[in-house]
Amino acid sequence: MMEGIYENFKSKNPVCQLPVSNPPASIKFNRRCYLSVIIFMVMLSVLLLAGLIILGLFYVDSVRNLSEISDRKDNVTEHLNTVIERLNSNLTEATKKLMDFKQGEMGCPAEWIRFGISCYFFSGESKSWDEAREFCRAREADLVVINSKNEMTFLSAFRDGSIWIGLTDRALEGTWKWVDGSSLTLQFWGEGQPDNGGGITSYGEEDCVETRHAFPGSWNDVSCKNSMKWICEK
Repeated sequence: MMEGIYENFKSKNPVCQLPVSNPPASIKFNRRCYLSVIIFMVMLSVLLLAGLIILGLFYVDSVRNLSEISDRKDNVTEHLNTVIERLNSNLTEATKKLMDFKQGEMGCPAEWIRFGISCYFFSGESKSWDEAREFCRAREADLVVINSKNEMTFLSAFRDGSIWIGLTDRALEGTWKWVDGSSLTLQFWGEGQPDNGGGITSYGEEDCVETRHAFPGSWNDVSCKNSMKWICEK
C-alpha cells in the first residue's frame, strides 16, 4: 500500500528531459530546449527594453509639451496684463478729458478767459517765476502749459510784453519739463535759444522760460529771479 502511494506522488519527468534510456538523444534535446528558453528570455528582455524606451520617449515628449503649455500660458498672461494696463491708461485719459470738458462747459471764473477746454488768467503785475507760480497754485491752477500752435497763437494775441510760462530745467540742466511733469515736445524757441545766458555770468542760471514780446511766439530762457507778468491755466 505504501508503495502505491509513493508511486502516485512520484514526480514526473521535467519538461526539458527525456528518459535516460537514450542519453545522447536526451542531452541533445535538453540543449535545444534550454536554447529555446534562453532565446525566449532574450526576446522578452528586448521587448521589455523596447517598451521602456517607448515609455521614456512618451515621458520626455509629455514633459516638453507641458513646458510649452506653461510658456504659452505665461505669454498669454503677460499679454493680458499689457492689454489691461493699456485699457486702464485709456480709461484714465478719457476720464480726465471728460472732467476737463465738464469744467470748460461750466465756464471760467471772473477775470479768466476761456480757450478750448482751459481757463487762462493774464496777470497785470510782475513777479519772479516762483512767485508767479505760487499765485497760480493758490487759485487751483498753475503756470500755463502750451500744448499746441493754436494755443501759442492765442496767448501771444493777449500779451503786450514778455510773460512767464510753466517751463523749466531746474531739475536737470538742459532737460526741459512743464510744471505738470510732462516732457517738452512742441517747441517755440527763439533763434539760438535756449542758451543758459550764453556764458555771460551776470545773467546767472537761466532755468525758466518767457515768451518774448519783441519776437512774438518765441521762447527764451532767463533767470527765474527776473520780474515779469505771467499766465495761469486751469
